[in-house]
Amino acid sequence: MKEEVKPNVNITQDIILIGRVKEDVRISNSEDKNAVTNVLITNIRDRWETPIYLETAGPRAGKSTLYEVASNEPAIGPFGSVEYYKLTVRRSENQASDI
Repeated sequence: MKEEVKPNVNITQDIILIGRVKEDVRISNSEDKNAVTNVLITNIRDRWETPIYLETAGPRAGKSTLYEVASNEPAIGPFGSVEYYKLTVRRSENQASDI
């Protein structure tokens, strides 16, 4: 007697990440100001400098995933200064570009 097995596998990937950063991502190292829509986030690492999000297939296989900034909002502390920036990023549909 044979029984046919049909696995119920659901493979998903988070396309939206929420986090916080110390500096405004719209301002470059050379103090240039950029629109949020012109900023790409990549090379996201943990505290031990290990890459967290890597592409496993396609033209960027083995490279860090590209994310587009969806929102960038300052968090104001009790003394009126910016403590950090709340950041929402969305996985870019175009993972083929190389930066």
